[in-house]
Amino acid sequence: MMINKKKQIGFLTGFILIVAIFGLYDFLGLCDNDIIKNLPSKDNAYKAIVFNRSCGATTSDSVQVSIKRFNDELSDSENGSIFIMDENNIIDAKAINPIWQTDNILLIKYPKTARIYKKVQSFKGINIDYSIQ
Repeated sequence: MMINKKKQIGFLTGFILIVAIFGLYDFLGLCDNDIIKNLPSKDNAYKAIVFNRSCGATTSDSVQVSIKRFNDELSDSENGSIFIMDENNIIDAKAINPIWQTDNILLIKYPKTARIYKKVQSFKGINIDYSIQ
């Protein structure tokens, strides 16, 4: 019985260490999202949000894009739902240009120097196209 208790404690300790190593800041909500652009769709049903995401000194900042319902807010605990990039540690959210072409087609223009970490083609019935500028 004592051995099982030690194994449980060891497992729990290991799990806590893994969580700490792989995203403690994000897990605990210690990240900051600094909104740069908030662009409503043509029918005002959704909005594209461009923001800088920072999770502390041990991680790189990134530029991200999320699509949210028009009246919903972006929280600091949220990652970009459709697009995440950086420019080799140069962060300039102004370099990202989302353009609503129709109610359900979003074009995202981004710089050729971008390192892409996430690039979603469709989200909640909205088609997402990309173009290098």
